[in-house]
Amino acid sequence: MSRINQEHVIGAACVLVGAIVLCLTTTFPKGATSSMQLTGPAFFPNLLAIILLALGCYQIVNGFINKGEFAAFSGKDCFAAMKNRKVITIFVIIGAFIFYILFLKTLGFFITSLIFLLVLQWQLQIVWWKSTLTAFAFLGIIYLIFVKIFTISLPSGVLF
Repeated sequence: MSRINQEHVIGAACVLVGAIVLCLTTTFPKGATSSMQLTGPAFFPNLLAIILLALGCYQIVNGFINKGEFAAFSGKDCFAAMKNRKVITIFVIIGAFIFYILFLKTLGFFITSLIFLLVLQWQLQIVWWKSTLTAFAFLGIIYLIFVKIFTISLPSGVLF
C-alpha cells in the first residue's frame, strides 16, 4: 500500500474545489436565449472547475507514478506548517473572502469591502495609514466606475 504524499493532498483539494464549484453553478440562471446558454453566468466558473478537476486528477496520478520523489504526508507535517507565516496568511485570506461573501448583503459593499481590504493589507504588514488610504482610494474608484459610470447598484446594507 502506498503512502499518501503531498501530490495526493494537492490533487484531492483541487478535485474537491472543482466539484463544489460545479455543484454550486447549477443554481446559476440560464442565459436569456438558447445561444447564451454556453456563455451564461456559469460558463467561466464551470470552465475553471473543469480545469481544476483535470489538474487535480493529474496531481493524484502523478503522486502514484512518481511516489518515490515526494515525501509522505503526515498530520505532524500539517500542524508544523500551521506555524509558518505564509500558511497563516493563506488562511487569513480565505477567511477574509468567506467573511466578504457572508456579510456583503448585510453590511453592504462599502463596509464589507473596507474591512476586507484593511484585513488583507494588515496581514501583508502594510503600514496602517497607507492601507487605510489605499482602501478608501480603491473604494472611491470602484464607486465611480460602477455606480456613476455603469449605473450598477452596489449592496448598501446597513448604510441605507
